[in-house]
Amino acid sequence: MRFEADVQKLYEQIKQEQGALHLVVNNAWGGYEDIEKDDFLAPFWKQPMKRWDNMFDAGLRAQMVSSRYAMSTFFLEQQRGLIINTGVYSDIGGDYPVNVFYDTVKRAVVNMTRAMSLNLKANQLDVTALALAPGWMRTEAVYKHYGLEPGDPDFMRIEELHATESVEYIGRAVVALACDPQVHLKAGQLHEVGSLAAEYGFTDIDGRRMPPFRV
Repeated sequence: MRFEADVQKLYEQIKQEQGALHLVVNNAWGGYEDIEKDDFLAPFWKQPMKRWDNMFDAGLRAQMVSSRYAMSTFFLEQQRGLIINTGVYSDIGGDYPVNVFYDTVKRAVVNMTRAMSLNLKANQLDVTALALAPGWMRTEAVYKHYGLEPGDPDFMRIEELHATESVEYIGRAVVALACDPQVHLKAGQLHEVGSLAAEYGFTDIDGRRMPPFRV
């Protein structure tokens, strides 16, 4: 997948229509395609390489492409901006990786974000890059997997979904970060939505304050 031209056109359109941009959240991802067909928990020698390609191309690479155009189209000229790359919690994998492909690319997101932050600091740019890790979100695909309609408030009747959080929960974390005048102090680090909820005082849409997610 090579999509640079489309991303460039998008940023140019934003500049024409809005004139400025202050926040970019890179949340693109690939790799869950055919998850039922090819065992996601299989060892690396049984994993299809197409899954690796999707994760790195539609995930990690997409985040870098978007960040580069955000910089060249807006942030270098503005001398300000916030880049948030979504990833996963810091203890992913532990002593036994869930999926070698998945663990590798998600760790790469965190490493890339740290390196981006060092580049920004070395060039004395007032642009902050950080990584943000949600928990297990109730996306449309998750609702569908459990036979529910998207947004079904009755999800709590399914025990496995008790630990899930809404997609709005990470959105509230993004808002909190964007409104924090000291957000630059979080540059280059991975921050978990559950920890930020406690720090900034927000909750999920159902009033719960979901803690950082762990497998």
